[in-house]
Amino acid sequence: MRVMIVWVLCACVWIFGLGVHLGVHGEELRRELRIAMVVNGTVKTVYDVDRRLSLVLLLSGRRLGLGEREGLWGLVRDGMVEELLKKEAAESRGVVLDESALEGALFQVSERLGIERGSLGVWLVSQGILEEDLREMLRNEGVWTVYRRDVLGRSVVVGREEVLEEQDRLEGLGVRFLLSRMSVKYGSHEERVEGLLKMESLAKRVKEGGSFSLLAKNFSEDEYGDNGGRMGWVSEVDLPLWQRGEVLGTERGGITKLLVGEGEVVLLRVDERQDGGDVSFDVVRDSLFATKLGAQVRRRLKVVRENAYIDIRL
Repeated sequence: MRVMIVWVLCACVWIFGLGVHLGVHGEELRRELRIAMVVNGTVKTVYDVDRRLSLVLLLSGRRLGLGEREGLWGLVRDGMVEELLKKEAAESRGVVLDESALEGALFQVSERLGIERGSLGVWLVSQGILEEDLREMLRNEGVWTVYRRDVLGRSVVVGREEVLEEQDRLEGLGVRFLLSRMSVKYGSHEERVEGLLKMESLAKRVKEGGSFSLLAKNFSEDEYGDNGGRMGWVSEVDLPLWQRGEVLGTERGGITKLLVGEGEVVLLRVDERQDGGDVSFDVVRDSLFATKLGAQVRRRLKVVRENAYIDIRL
């Protein structure tokens, strides 16, 4: 009788453990199958977004708690939508990424992580990420970079006369800053509070050594995010009043406190600063080129978005 009771108890424990196991793996399976978005026929599941978020956090050198991950999940999903649109825009013009360039990018990632290239795939799996996830992200980024440079970049013309005019204008404006920015948008009070929390988390990661440009590229909600947050040269008088004082008081290489404007929470980094006086021809030319290229990129992406089929499920 006692043997029978023990046997029954063991069986119950086993069945309970099996139920827990199946429940956990059943949830994983549901996430693998649950559609997060459809972009022009390309389907990405919740599990795809989960892995991309893990990859982004891994490359930015920061691990987050569950609540913080949930707060960034939607931003990563939206970033993947944008990435797919950019990829299609590039490929529609026949742009492809050379495999040697992709391998070079993978090698750079390996060096940054301190992992031998041959061991990278196994190590990524141990982190819950597939090497193909990294390859896809790098391939899409590479194709878009080539497209910006070789297709859109060649359509930008900067004349000598306009450079000289801009040079004269800038030399009379006083202090100038080479700025990078990231921001989140808000409409309601609740979204403002949520935006402040998200930006506080991003600012903390920058202070702890995270890449500002990588974080801006993946999480910023303004038009500069596509360019890693880089704004180019901005003069003191062209800065909004709610940003000017903070930027003036920030040292080269430093970041501002969180700045709350109308409808957005902003973090700025001062990459360079230059007092009034001589501004080199090359600096002005490059700044004008970057400004014009940025306008071309925004126009092209607007067309791509308007013509795309996008279905966000969550």
